[in-house]
Amino acid sequence: MNTWTQANGETIKIKDMSTRHINNCIDMLKRNIQDPFDVGGNSLQFENSFVYYQIEKQNEEIQSKIDEFKQELKNRLSSPKHEYDL
Repeated sequence: MNTWTQANGETIKIKDMSTRHINNCIDMLKRNIQDPFDVGGNSLQFENSFVYYQIEKQNEEIQSKIDEFKQELKNRLSSPKHEYDL
């Protein structure tokens, strides 16, 4: 995958993003992780297991993208070039 779709709809490669941009994306994604037991301020009832699993699936996708961003940051730390901090 290794791409990110920006708010304006443009898709860019993660490796071409600035470190600051990656960190901002990680922060935004973390804010979007939901507690599957608290939907809209109401405790989720067990009969709504479909909603629970949908939220869990979305959270896994978000976490996967966060992990992708973090891996790129780790790669940059091990790289001799620091051209990414624009």
